[in-house]
Amino acid sequence: MNEQNPTPQPPESTPEDANREQEVDLEMPEESPSDQVRTIFITLLSISGILILLTAILKLDYLPGVFLGCTVIGLNFHWTVMFVRNMIHDKKVQPLNLIFYLSKFAISALVLFGAINYFEIPPLALIIGLSNIILAVMVYSVINSMKRASAHNLEENSE
Repeated sequence: MNEQNPTPQPPESTPEDANREQEVDLEMPEESPSDQVRTIFITLLSISGILILLTAILKLDYLPGVFLGCTVIGLNFHWTVMFVRNMIHDKKVQPLNLIFYLSKFAISALVLFGAINYFEIPPLALIIGLSNIILAVMVYSVINSMKRASAHNLEENSE
């Protein structure tokens, strides 16, 4: 019995494989999650500082409200990052962490309610301060798209 081993043929290329190859080409160098969080946090602090400075420079009566709104958003972001890190580290949700995570929204709501009712801070000032997270996400997205575009241009130039 003389058997011949057939030579292995490469698998046929499918359109799905071509799409995967294009996706891999467009990916930018990976950033660790802690670097991404650090970048977002720095962006959030920068946007908060710019909003507070603009309010102070323009001598608006909104300075306390903008400062309070920026502080609430910054603390909520920080506490959320701590909650997620603990959850990843423990590989499960601790009941006390979950209670703290959910209660931070109630505390934030009470602080904002007290600021409007008792300290008579204009709601527009709080909205400006709270909007810093939206601005920070937009700036972070622009930065990432610029990094992706520059990485893509470098790949094209190297070919």
